[in-house]
Amino acid sequence: MKKILVAAGILAATVAFAGAKAEFQSDRADCLCRFDQEGPYAFCYHITYLNFERDSDRIRKELKALRDSGARWVRADLSWPWQWRDEKTGQFRFENVETSIRLLDEYGLKLLPIIHRADGHLPLHEHLDEWGDFIRQAVTRFKGRITHWEIWNEQNFTSEECWGGKDLKTHTANYAKCLKAAYKSVKAADPNAVVLYGGTAHVPLDFIRGTLEAGAGEGFDIMNVHPYNTDGIPEDSLENSLHQLRILLDEFGLKDKPIWATEIGWSTSPHPSSDIYKRVLPPAFQALGIDTRKVPLTVLKGVWSPVRDYTKYFPPFGRLEVVDGDDIGSLDPKKSPVLLPSAGEVFAAHRKDALYDYVKKGGTIILPQGIPFCTIPTYRDEKGRPRPGSDKDLRKELHIEVQATWSWGYPTSSNVAFSADGPATDEYRIRAARYLSDRLLKPGDTFTPVLWGVNGDFRKPIGAAYKYNSELKGGAVVVTEPGCGVRTEITPADQARFIVRAHLIALGCGVERMFWYSFISNANGKTDENIEANYGITYSTADGKPEEKPAYVAYKTLTRLMPAGSSRPKLAKLRDDVRTAEWTRPDGRRVLAAWTPYFTVRYAPPGRPVAVSGLFGERLAPKDVKTVGPDPVFFIYQ
Repeated sequence: MKKILVAAGILAATVAFAGAKAEFQSDRADCLCRFDQEGPYAFCYHITYLNFERDSDRIRKELKALRDSGARWVRADLSWPWQWRDEKTGQFRFENVETSIRLLDEYGLKLLPIIHRADGHLPLHEHLDEWGDFIRQAVTRFKGRITHWEIWNEQNFTSEECWGGKDLKTHTANYAKCLKAAYKSVKAADPNAVVLYGGTAHVPLDFIRGTLEAGAGEGFDIMNVHPYNTDGIPEDSLENSLHQLRILLDEFGLKDKPIWATEIGWSTSPHPSSDIYKRVLPPAFQALGIDTRKVPLTVLKGVWSPVRDYTKYFPPFGRLEVVDGDDIGSLDPKKSPVLLPSAGEVFAAHRKDALYDYVKKGGTIILPQGIPFCTIPTYRDEKGRPRPGSDKDLRKELHIEVQATWSWGYPTSSNVAFSADGPATDEYRIRAARYLSDRLLKPGDTFTPVLWGVNGDFRKPIGAAYKYNSELKGGAVVVTEPGCGVRTEITPADQARFIVRAHLIALGCGVERMFWYSFISNANGKTDENIEANYGITYSTADGKPEEKPAYVAYKTLTRLMPAGSSRPKLAKLRDDVRTAEWTRPDGRRVLAAWTPYFTVRYAPPGRPVAVSGLFGERLAPKDVKTVGPDPVFFIYQ
């Protein structure tokens, strides 16, 4: 087992030269192919929804800034119900699309339209003639000017009205029908046009499998997903999800299908967490007999990260340990007595037995929000096969009972209290609906409530410490309400790091084109807690000239150092969690990017780089670069 130990927020370690054998090498990244002359860079930018007459100057300034970033593609909606149609001739005008293409042409940009929405023609699979006619008209109108067509957006969202049923089989079969009908219509109007599978929300393998089983492989030229991980960092899931997607395509004989990602991004809209854990956890650990200042807090990668930092909201611990999830079984409760195994209600099934054994041997776990172990999904092994794990009821095994309002008839609490008879406070705006019970305790166990849900005279625990002295020898601190959780906080600096790291990982894993969501943030995104307000890497401003966020500068650095025509980056993982991506530019120069997901470590690059660039394009002296951290560093060689 490998731990990352953090004492003052910085880890110093020695990392081998990149010439040493890497622990990991992407199985797709050894492809020597180069990106085409349009490059892999693109943005979502809702140009087809804009008011061209009113905002022409602003749109032109935004398009110039978008082009100057290094991107050459723009993704926007071509919504069926929003196109004016002459009822006599049956012809659509496509005026907003026509104007959009003319403007994009001026700036050397290409449009990827999303054909979707079907108001008045639902469920869609029952209106395939009208659907096909609309698509044929659109493709015929823009033949040679639009070369790629995306069929729907995030169709894996369950919609009985749209797809004719909520069950997966019906949903996937009907999308497959619509996709194949669209493919036939596109190719009839323009045989050279390229059809994209509709970008799915995240990478839902079961949904994609269902569509492929229904014949969807005959209906697209490019597979397409939206591999968001808005609650974590790029390294948490991006590489694995793309790897599993490729395995799935290979299984259906589609290994030659390219993969695009037409949405991915992180929003910087502020939504800080509450400080409730600083009030709840101290009395819980006092009841358990644990002085948190004298013991480490062990957390799993993907549960804790720099953007969901529990150490900011928990009481002080001696230090932080970060371990892989599959290392739970190797933890020694004497050395790692407190573990944060989950961020909420989801827990990996194949780790249940290891977690139970950890508590049985004396470990204490923190279950910080929601109903513990409510969702225990299957996992997929290195060959993409689903593994269900054990069927153990872990709540029962840990003597934890949750009594929900919908099952027990209790009222929903309107506020909370911090003692059994103390005053209620609505300071935290938590409406409790899940209460804790001591009914499953065994002789020797104790139950100490530390947070109560209150509604008038009604009062039941929603936070408690379970101290075991039965067949279990450890403890559990449980808080059942989701409103208590530590939220993801993405700073503008985080967004800048992630836009580069996500591109390096995804492109190294075989993605051919990445559409960042999105280019423009609303001007009020700086204060608006709605995450949609601030995904962009620029702000719209009163004078129409986009205000650059740090991510814009970082993006330009990447596109300059890995321009169109570069070779696909080759990924590697070295010791101490150092990640590298290496490619060759069209001018023949080799570039090596190095970074870590979490902490700064010592690092010496291989060979003798002739130049070094920081994340924002700043020039660094090669002899002065002795560490790498979450900000990628670029080493340039002759």
